[in-house]
Parts: sequence; C-alpha cells; structure tokens
Amino acid sequence: MRVFAAVCFVSASFMATACRAQPAAPAAERPAQSSYPSGRLMQPEPVAEHVWVMRQPDRLWAAVIGNVEIIEQSDGVVLVDSGGTIADGEDVVGAVARLTPKPIKAVIITHWHNDHPLGIPAVLAKFPKTRIIATEWTGKVMAYADVLKVGIGKPDEKLAKTRFDGAVETSAEFRKSAQNLTLPKDERQQFAIEAA
Repeated sequence: MRVFAAVCFVSASFMATACRAQPAAPAAERPAQSSYPSGRLMQPEPVAEHVWVMRQPDRLWAAVIGNVEIIEQSDGVVLVDSGGTIADGEDVVGAVARLTPKPIKAVIITHWHNDHPLGIPAVLAKFPKTRIIATEWTGKVMAYADVLKVGIGKPDEKLAKTRFDGAVETSAEFRKSAQNLTLPKDERQQFAIEAA
C-alpha cells in the first residue's frame, strides 16, 4: 500500500508539473469536436514530452467521462484511468497505438466512479497482461458491481440492459429537443451532439 501511495504521489506530482509546464491549448486550437465521435474522449493532446491527455469533449448534459492520461515510458505505456465505457477504452487503445508501438503495461485507476475504470475491458482485450493499479478500497468497490453499479465485476446482463434502455430513452429525448425550434440554435446543436 505504501508503494502504491508513493507511486500515486509521484505520478500526481509529475502530472501537475507536466500540465503546468505546457498548459492545454485554448479551445479554439483544440481538435474540433466533430473530428472525433460525439460524446467520447477527444484526440490526445500533448502536455509534456511523452505525456498526453485525452479530455472529455466540451459538453453540457451528457455523462461525465474522466480524462485519461497517457504516459509513455521506456518499456511501455501507463494510463491514468481508462474512460467511462468500453468504447472509450477502445478509443484509448487506438490512440496509444497511433502514438507509440509500445504496449499498455499498466492502468492506474484514481477511484471507482464509473467514468474512470469502465474502459479497462478494452485495454485487457488488447493487452491481457496489463497491470491494474488501484487502492485496496477502489479495487473492492470496483468488484461490487451489484452493489454500487460500477460494472467492472462479473458481467451483469440486467445492469447492462438497464443502462442501454436508459441511454435509448435519453437519446430519444435529446433528439426531440434537437428538433425543438423554440430552443436557441446552439442549444439544439448541443442536443444533437448529445443524442449521437
């Protein structure tokens, strides 16, 4: 546990320094949202040498996706978090492959909220030997899928169906709002992005 705490402290210190050393590009210079799937992580942005961040798109209503940091080391890549869905994890794996031929060797999960660990299955599908690093508590909570609805534990068809049905309903509501001419044009456009 002490080793993990030290690694997290060093990683957090490094990331804070890296982010200060090269601030994120102004919104006008960032990749356009339309250049990447709506409602998913943006393309990697460099924040320091061999360090990138995949940010959540600027949006108003959809579920939060924790940013994912990509840290290239001499023998592989370490991720800090993995995205909020398996699709996010697939996007991260694809982004890493475009940045470096090195394998993803570890994923540090900062905490158990859904938008941080749910991309893990996609990482493990491509790199099955990837080490998952988390505090003992975070690991326990991620394993309690039936209790806290994190979805990392055993496959849960009922939970998956509930989430899918909820997403279908929300998407339909957003599509309807995107067509609502009483709303401002920019708000309708945002609803269309969220529906997608």
